[in-house]
Formats: sequence, C-alpha cells, structure tokens
Amino acid sequence: MNSDKVVSVCFILTSNRRHETYEAILRCLKRIESKMGLNLKPLTIICDFEQAFTNAVAKEVYVFLPQTIVTGCWFHFCQLCYRNAQELGMMKLYHDDTELRELLRDFMDLALLPIDRVHEGYEILKQRVTTSSHTKQLDTFVSYFENEWLNVFKPSSWSVNQST
Repeated sequence: MNSDKVVSVCFILTSNRRHETYEAILRCLKRIESKMGLNLKPLTIICDFEQAFTNAVAKEVYVFLPQTIVTGCWFHFCQLCYRNAQELGMMKLYHDDTELRELLRDFMDLALLPIDRVHEGYEILKQRVTTSSHTKQLDTFVSYFENEWLNVFKPSSWSVNQST
C-alpha cells in the first residue's frame, strides 16, 4: 500500500462513553484483524476528545503499537469551542459582531499552527482579547480555552498542523 494514502479503516459509534466499552471495541477490532489475517499498524488514530477513548487507546493500542499517534479531530475541536461560546450566551454577538466572531475563529484556528507555535499564538490572541470591545464576554471563553485546550488536552492532541 502506498504510504502517502490515508485509509479510514473503521468508524466507531457507541451508545455510551465508558472506558470499558471502548476497550471492548478495541479488543474486538484486534480479533477481527487476526481472523482476517490482517496486520493493521495505524500511524494515526483520529478521534473526538473523549477521555475514556483516549485512555482505552493508551491501554489497548500503545502497548502493542507505541508509534501510533492519537490526535483529535479539528471538526470536533471547533465544535467544542463553538458549543462553549453558545453556553456562554455569545451567539447573538457571534453572528452580529465581526470582531468577536473573528477572535473566536482565531482561537479555533490555533489548531492549524505548528505545535511549537500554539502557545505563542494563544498569547497573541489573549492580548487581542484585552484590547477588544468584548473583553468581558471573551474572558470566560479564554479561561475555558486555557483550561481545556492547554491544560487538560495538550496542543499535541489537537494540533492538526502536520495532518493538513
């Protein structure tokens, strides 16, 4: 197989988000791989930002395939940022105000930067927020972004720079 090609091997849809469910799914995939005589060695696993799945992959996949990179999906990253803005009641401003909309989109676009430039980009955006006419509305979003996307999930798990 040409290594320049990306092939989606499977999509996983579940009725719950439990660690045990994800482990069972990964073990099932291993059994199917064995029964079909395949030797799947994914270089990358792209997923949403479900911590239970990440933990299951660490237990079931990394042990056998330490070279596999697990990365988040940019769509899901942006969706989670957008949902947070919704929860903060920013949608009217988002639709009506170009400055606020561009700032929020720029936070989402941090995922397009090389990993070693994400913190620099974040600091630039934080500075722009302090000079924005919407500082008060954006401060809570900035706190969310810093906690969720710089502390809980590290940029290495959501930067898509190497995959775009």
